[in-house]
Amino acid sequence: MSDKLGDMLLQAGLISKGQLSSALEYQKAIGGKLGVILTKLNFIKEDRLADFLSQQQKIPVIHLRDRRIDPSLMKFIPREFAEKHELLPLSRDGDTLTVVTPDPTDYPVIDELAFTTGLKIQTVLATRTEVAKALHAFYHGPAAERPKAAPVPGAEDAAVPTPAVGPASAQKRGRAGGAGPGHAPSAPAAAFLPSKPSTGPLEEKPIDISTDKLVRALAGVLLEKKVITLEELMERVGREG
Repeated sequence: MSDKLGDMLLQAGLISKGQLSSALEYQKAIGGKLGVILTKLNFIKEDRLADFLSQQQKIPVIHLRDRRIDPSLMKFIPREFAEKHELLPLSRDGDTLTVVTPDPTDYPVIDELAFTTGLKIQTVLATRTEVAKALHAFYHGPAAERPKAAPVPGAEDAAVPTPAVGPASAQKRGRAGGAGPGHAPSAPAAAFLPSKPSTGPLEEKPIDISTDKLVRALAGVLLEKKVITLEELMERVGREG
């Protein structure tokens, strides 16, 4: 759908041939969706792209800023799937689940969601930035907090805290030559001193990420930060190849 989207935007006069060519070269080198690349390169604004897709797909654009989404809808789309494919459950009406997405043309993902949920999937549009913010609030905000585990019966009796002993009681015990009945013996002074931080080396944890994915991400950052141009990157890729 990427090439088709590019052709439609070109025919609508929303991008130029040069911009489309650059975006496709970027996609070939870094990967990713063409719509994301076009907006990252500032060839088209997110809201303008959303309006265009809305007209093409005949689906509405909504704004998520003032929307409150029922947390019970989380069960239909696991967090990992939602964040990977930028899909946010919005509402359910009978056997139809309405989801928000910045890319309603990602039909394989929508078909997969319909299969796993057993529901009909209806899509509505929002900008990628709005969807990302809403996904974070929905799956990581207060509504996503799980209830705390109930205490184990009898656990509160397993360990009774030692009662605090004030200076006067300590002096009284000292004169009496020991702890009186019902009083816990005083702890050594060292027990109340803060422990010294460990001076040993920190344990290194391996990063579970493929080299290809890391290279793509690094190249994307360099382009976005304008450390290197797309032309310089493609020239370097050609030399290395």
